[in-house]
Amino acid sequence: MKRISIFTLFFILVCNTVFYSQAPERKGWWKFDNADSPLKAEVGYGNDLELVGTHQVVDGPDVNNNAVKIGAGSRYKMFHGIAPNGGGTKVNEYTLEFDFRVSVFAGWHCFFQTDPTNGSDGDCFINTSGSIGVWATGYSPHPININEWYKLVVSVKNGTQYKYYLDGQLFHDGTIQAIDSRFSLDSLLLVFADEDGEDGEIECAELAIWDRVLTSAEIFSLGSFHDIDTTSPNSPGDLVVVPGTYQNLILWTDVPGEDGEVYDIYYSEKPITDIAQAEILKLGVAENLQNVEQILRSAVTDQDLTYYYAVLCKDYAGNYSTPAYLNTPTTNKGKGVPTIAKTAPVNFIADGDLTEWTNVPEIRILRSEGTGFDAPSGLHDGDADYSVIAYLAVDNDNLYFAADVTDDIYSWKQRDDPWMNDAINFYIGLFDSHTTNFSVYKRGATPHYQILFDEEKVTTGYSDSLLFPGTNYFFGQKALTPGYLIEAKISFIDLAQKRNFDYGGDKDSVFHPVEGMKIPIDFSCNDADASGERELVFCYSPYNEDQSWIDPSRWLWTWIGNKMNVDPNGIGEGLVAANYRLEQNYPNPFNPSTMITYSLQNPELVTLKVFDVLGREVSTLINQYQTAGSHTVNFNAANLPSGIYFYKIKAGSFQNIKKLMLLK
Repeated sequence: MKRISIFTLFFILVCNTVFYSQAPERKGWWKFDNADSPLKAEVGYGNDLELVGTHQVVDGPDVNNNAVKIGAGSRYKMFHGIAPNGGGTKVNEYTLEFDFRVSVFAGWHCFFQTDPTNGSDGDCFINTSGSIGVWATGYSPHPININEWYKLVVSVKNGTQYKYYLDGQLFHDGTIQAIDSRFSLDSLLLVFADEDGEDGEIECAELAIWDRVLTSAEIFSLGSFHDIDTTSPNSPGDLVVVPGTYQNLILWTDVPGEDGEVYDIYYSEKPITDIAQAEILKLGVAENLQNVEQILRSAVTDQDLTYYYAVLCKDYAGNYSTPAYLNTPTTNKGKGVPTIAKTAPVNFIADGDLTEWTNVPEIRILRSEGTGFDAPSGLHDGDADYSVIAYLAVDNDNLYFAADVTDDIYSWKQRDDPWMNDAINFYIGLFDSHTTNFSVYKRGATPHYQILFDEEKVTTGYSDSLLFPGTNYFFGQKALTPGYLIEAKISFIDLAQKRNFDYGGDKDSVFHPVEGMKIPIDFSCNDADASGERELVFCYSPYNEDQSWIDPSRWLWTWIGNKMNVDPNGIGEGLVAANYRLEQNYPNPFNPSTMITYSLQNPELVTLKVFDVLGREVSTLINQYQTAGSHTVNFNAANLPSGIYFYKIKAGSFQNIKKLMLLK
């Protein structure tokens, strides 16, 4: 432990002297203080590190500490000695600690590489913005600063958690990974390694590994290079809205005296007195931006939309301010957009004949109409070069997809990266997104899907065999004009279960569409011309910029059917469940307990779960067969931090989600 603040030390000693009397036992520990043999392990703590390439010993964070500086192309070999665990054939449960600093963000920096051959991408980075993570787990919402020491702890239990802590506090709760997947360990772990140069210079003053997940308290006990902040920031100021054409610009003034804070923006059709009852517009807006653009969309036709707004500040330590409210309404026109048809195309056959789609709204992705957008560096000569008209529909069990693609030169070849061919990446969130906004792909109750359609098959980002050409899938070139046609019928059960295969984390819920659900969507349409290589990514969302494959907050949205909200009882048109109901919890806001009441028309197997704002399950309240009638359950959140949560009920075919707010 290199340094710990006086406040932190006092807190540790007072709260639980016995528990914190020593740090959790390490399997490997390297402090680099021996200038002659800096890679020797601390006595009794594992094997010496092995150097590949070059490094140098430099001053550490304190006078009596050394550190090592290692740059691109060099790495350490760590033979950690941990036996396979976590239910697999590899190491699936472990914790890593790095005391580190970097001097520039000009390139990427890599903490570790799980591939012993260093033949693939690294597995934990600092990107050029200073955020920590990797695509598969998502990146931290806050950047670090250059030339400052930090203590990073990565605590992994595949199938259960993938968490990043910085200076003793949870920094990013990443996407859970599968057992024996990329993020499990072989007997050799490479430190500060990447296969293609994204391993820029980094200084490290301490390195450690454990053979288990550490608790938050144990991680806190390891110390910090920065004092722990528990003071709530002030509220943001000067909240105003400037209407534009099919958009509102929300502006505010950042909180003075804060550094590294972010801002969460909410809106509602009613005056906001409780942000738990508002919708999320944008979470984690960085300091100094002080504005968010809200695109105004409405189902089918242009409609007047009236909204109220609120913004709050979350400081670098995770403390929230009291919201600043703007309860003067702003009315502006929403652009009518095509929706997802709530019934399947009549007499659907996947044959390339799109006549059965006549009554399904066209999703027109054309540059000439301002509904399609080129990702950076694309080659696009206009609609005749490349454009798309797509169609979406659902029934109770399936998603239907069709596309009429104009493409002057069709190109396809067998390859490991099929999105480099003429193909369409379709993105969809199969949940009602009225109260959610995510910057990483989620699973469980709020699953995001990337579905790739190409000549060979339909895949998702998590399965390799969703559909092949045949009864439910057609992909073929047009007979008379340049381009190709796509038709597909995809089972909601297949979408969930094929991605759930061999996955130990939170399983995807099977989607049940209801009219009025707000559904996140986007398209990345890939164009490979005569060269055989992709020359264009043509996007539906203006925010895509070829980043929607990693960041669903860039997507747009539409609705199922012609309504923009689900029936107030949570029952959509066509569902027969008149006496099923989920009530709003009471009290709300609450601290620390609240009551949740629901009604069942018939005896059912009932699950009632609570999720945080990122879609992570935090509590299962009910998972049992229950009789018809009214039921009430108590939810005690004493062990949870203040914030917005969601509770979801599933009882037979009935499901509903509501929002609650914990204020401590």
